[in-house]
Amino acid sequence: MKKLKIKYHFVYQTINLVNGKTYIGVHSTYNLKDGYIGNGIHAQSYAERESKRIERKSNRFLSAVLKYGYKNFKLEILSFYDTREEALDEEEFLVNKDYIKLENNYNIAIGGRTRLKPIIKSQKIYQYSLSGELIKLHNGIDNVMFELNIVNNGMIYNAINSKANTCLGFVWSYKELNFNSIERPKTLKRKVAQIDIKTNETINIFNKISEVIPLGYDPSSITKVCKGLQKSVKGFKWEYIDDDIV
Repeated sequence: MKKLKIKYHFVYQTINLVNGKTYIGVHSTYNLKDGYIGNGIHAQSYAERESKRIERKSNRFLSAVLKYGYKNFKLEILSFYDTREEALDEEEFLVNKDYIKLENNYNIAIGGRTRLKPIIKSQKIYQYSLSGELIKLHNGIDNVMFELNIVNNGMIYNAINSKANTCLGFVWSYKELNFNSIERPKTLKRKVAQIDIKTNETINIFNKISEVIPLGYDPSSITKVCKGLQKSVKGFKWEYIDDDIV
C-alpha cells in the first residue's frame, strides 16, 4: 500500500542568531526538515538567486540572509494548523500594523491572506461530516447560506479553497471526496505567566506563547526562561502554568 503523504501547515518564527532579529511567516510542506527559513529560502544559494530577481532593499529578510549567511538563521515552529488558511489567519493576528513597526523584526508587510479563488455561485457544493459521511449535495452557495443561516459566504468560501476544507464542523468541497484517516502532529500549547521579578506578582497570563509577539516580546527567549535556561526577558520572569495537547 502506497504511503500517504501528509502536508503540514504552520506558523514559524525565524531568528537571526547574530542580532536576535526575527521574521514570522507561514510555510506548507511535506517535509519538516526541508531547510526552509522564510521568504522561499531553503539554502544560501536560494537567497543569492532571489537577490538577482528582486531588489534587496525591498526585502529586509533577504538582505539579512545575504549579509549574515543562511547558517546564522534558525526557524522555530510556533504552531501547526490543519489548513494553510488557518495558518494565514494566525499570521494576520501576529504580524499586524503595530508589529511591523518594531525594530527587532524583518517583516515589512501585514501578514495573512492575499488572494483566494472566487467562488462560483451556481456550482454544486458537497457537505460532509468530519467522519466522511455525505450530509447533502447543495445546488450552490446561496442554498448553503439559506439552510445554515449564514450571513457571510466567506466562511464557506475559505473552507472550499483550503486543504482540509473544514468550517462549522463540516467538510466542504466542489467535488466528491475520498476520506483517509491522517494523523497530524499535535501542537503543544502551554499557558505562560508573566511575573514581576521584584514582587513575584503575576502580571499577565497568555494562553499560548505566540500571544506575546504583538507586545514586542521574543517567544524563543521566553521559552528559555520557562525552561530555566535564561533568567528573565525585559525585566520579567516567565513560567509555564499548564500543559494542554490540542
